[in-house]
Amino acid sequence: MSSAKIAIKSLTASDLSFFKAHVKLSKQKAINLNSDIFIERFYPGLKGTFDQVPIALTVMGPGGKAAHRLMRKALRTKGAKNWRLNGEVIHDPDGEPERYDGLAEGDFAVISFEGNERPRSASLVLVSVTSDSRLHTALANAFDFSSQNSMRSVQEATIADLRATTVNAYAIGEHPFDALFIQDTVEDILFGSTIAAPTGAMSSRRSVAMTAQELRDQLLVAEETGQLGEELFEVWLTNTGHDESDFEWVSATHARSAFDYDILAARWLGDAPHVFVDVKTTRGSFERPLHMSIAELRFAAATPGYRIARIYDVAGSKPRLKILRDISAFAQQILASLVSLPANVTIDSVQIKPDVFTSEYDGALG
Repeated sequence: MSSAKIAIKSLTASDLSFFKAHVKLSKQKAINLNSDIFIERFYPGLKGTFDQVPIALTVMGPGGKAAHRLMRKALRTKGAKNWRLNGEVIHDPDGEPERYDGLAEGDFAVISFEGNERPRSASLVLVSVTSDSRLHTALANAFDFSSQNSMRSVQEATIADLRATTVNAYAIGEHPFDALFIQDTVEDILFGSTIAAPTGAMSSRRSVAMTAQELRDQLLVAEETGQLGEELFEVWLTNTGHDESDFEWVSATHARSAFDYDILAARWLGDAPHVFVDVKTTRGSFERPLHMSIAELRFAAATPGYRIARIYDVAGSKPRLKILRDISAFAQQILASLVSLPANVTIDSVQIKPDVFTSEYDGALG
């Protein structure tokens, strides 16, 4: 499965000068992008070039502050070993004076680059010891930095695990690391997120043009994520005492089915009723919006036994499962609201925050 290009940077005085509040610390006014990571691991095609690469930059934090969107560039001057994230220094956004004043040497910038051949955009999460003490401590304990080794590549699984151990330090759905995960549903990739969400949610990311190949790559990741979720749910069913006669994996043979599993005996419920389960999977947090197609809504509205298996934190080492109920009544409300649409207007799917549903099971997978 593909993963994002994520790096963690221990901020030096030179890096901090990229922010207006610290501009006197250095003449450089840029964040160093160490060549062993940025070039050798992420973008080897840029090796030997001096092209300026424009980047749509979204800065989150510190302290879980909301997205601050900018245009900057990555460049390398002749004679320099490293590339730099450069351009105009970053001023405080309107209405947030002194936002970056508290940053200090030894704080962290976690950067997720998007783009295959060269970076097109980057999400940068600032983690400060004063505003993000628990997350800062977790990062400091997980990585060893030196003046010669101030930037490290990070796997998505590591980011997911760090998020899981520090999630209680932030309000529900507001962990800053949520912005670092790639979009993992076909709908998000094609249409973007339409739900206004707090800091760190995917809707805060900047939409940028992508090549046809990048689109295909992201769609492939989304398909792999969905397939993995269905496989994990089958394993969970088997591990919780369901035998082969208890369920059928319907979507394995009928891809356009309005549900993934027909479960004749749901053994996580006391009376083991007959239910239909649709598996909705995300690499990130539970709070990420999920999508329901019109076909799924219509089937759910007519089926009180409809369930959603929300599988989340799949990018980490400990994915989790919540089984959501009370879908039918909610689907009926949505369908009723569509009656008021203008003539000749239809919709394909809706995006829903999963916490509107009641959870009847919550546990780890594996």
